[in-house]
Amino acid sequence: MVLSNTKFNSLAPSILKGEELEKNRVYLDALQEALYVTENKNIAIIGNYGSGKTSIIDTFIDMHKEFIYLKLS
Repeated sequence: MVLSNTKFNSLAPSILKGEELEKNRVYLDALQEALYVTENKNIAIIGNYGSGKTSIIDTFIDMHKEFIYLKLS
């Protein structure tokens, strides 16, 4: 997201939509697949600061209401 009247981009998490959603679909699909593997006890989402980790998680939660979530940080 570009902040109005500035040259800086916000690094705040957001729900992905449109082109950004499609660009990151592979990560959302991988997360969904990992959640259905009963042997998985932990799922790690790693990346640099501002890379979109929380946006992926928030978008997944918004799209998949069938799961129960507990967000810890």
